[in-house]
Amino acid sequence: VDLTSVDTNGLTACALAAAAGQAESIRLLVQVSGCDAAAQRDRNGKTPVHFAATLGHDRVAAALLAGRDDGDALLRACDASGCDAMMCACLGGHERLATVWVGKVDLNHRTNDGSGYLHAAAQGGRASIVRLLLTKGCDPAALDTRGRSALRVARAARHAELVAILEPISPAETWGGWVGGLMGA
Repeated sequence: VDLTSVDTNGLTACALAAAAGQAESIRLLVQVSGCDAAAQRDRNGKTPVHFAATLGHDRVAAALLAGRDDGDALLRACDASGCDAMMCACLGGHERLATVWVGKVDLNHRTNDGSGYLHAAAQGGRASIVRLLLTKGCDPAALDTRGRSALRVARAARHAELVAILEPISPAETWGGWVGGLMGA
């Protein structure tokens, strides 16, 4: 059995085990087949660490990163859209992963559309992660390529709690001369 073969989506046994939250399977795959989470990417460029982060499988992520000299680099590896594992954790609301990784990533990282970690947490309605990112120095005024701040993303997604957190520390937003402030604006 070739444990490095891929299915039609480019997923290996390692990626499937990561997505399923199977930490012990990951440990065995690393021992038996040398599962290299850095080299294994699906057709969208996602690594097994992306899958673990997206689904909040902190034990799987730890198993994939354990004992690697390049663990921090693997954590920052981006898929085709520029999304790294921390972005997946922020969007998914996986506070334990975000807390462990926040000091290992560039807080100014942006995806291909210019979204940062704060944008992802705001989109997902993740208040605890927004607070964590702000305490670590994420810039609430940072804009994506469409000119949206995390506050504007939170408003559009109708996350009132996040609007309340971000509005007092964000610069006033204007669109066509009108100052923003309405939910959904």
